[in-house]
Amino acid sequence: MAIIISYPVPNIADIPIPPVTKDSLVVFPTETVYGIGAFISNIAGIEEIYSMKGRDNKPLTLHLSDPADIHKYAGEVSEPAKRAISLYLPGPLMMIFKAASTAALPERLLLNGKIGVRVFSNFIGASLINMVKEPMAATSANLSGGKSPKNFYEVPESIIDGCDYAFDNGPTLYQSESTIIDFSEGEPLMLREGALSYEELKKVLCVNIRRI
Repeated sequence: MAIIISYPVPNIADIPIPPVTKDSLVVFPTETVYGIGAFISNIAGIEEIYSMKGRDNKPLTLHLSDPADIHKYAGEVSEPAKRAISLYLPGPLMMIFKAASTAALPERLLLNGKIGVRVFSNFIGASLINMVKEPMAATSANLSGGKSPKNFYEVPESIIDGCDYAFDNGPTLYQSESTIIDFSEGEPLMLREGALSYEELKKVLCVNIRRI
């Protein structure tokens, strides 16, 4: 069962982060929904996420604390992607790139040579990554097919019980899932419209964005 830590205030200095390690499984808030994550060297923990959620082979997302780190894992970052990074990250945007051939990444993060990347603005997840000095492989903290939790009390008890730490930061900022755009080839492709709208992104990025 997880150790539950509540953060009712926005300043991390008020409540220290507990001694999370590279082997820890954590439930944490982002600005969009609550996630469940394992640090990328914790291969057993990554597999446990699939087991707890009843998840199929859909890949997990790489979660970073600093937008500058994207270049360590993305093989190529287009000009529209660079604009999106500078304008929206950290924030509620998931970006898909071709993975860098030099990046040592778990197979569970890859699909057809591509990788999804999030850089969240919520201080808790970023603080965990900075403390452990390793990115997380993560996904929403729901059972497969269930609703993504936008408040801590919506996270299933079975997921909290299976983790080492669970961080309660109340309702998420956007109360919506992240927007997903594939920047891996040609025109950007919106795979999901979430906290950032299609019309806003198309206008601000000054590029045509395809939709599925």
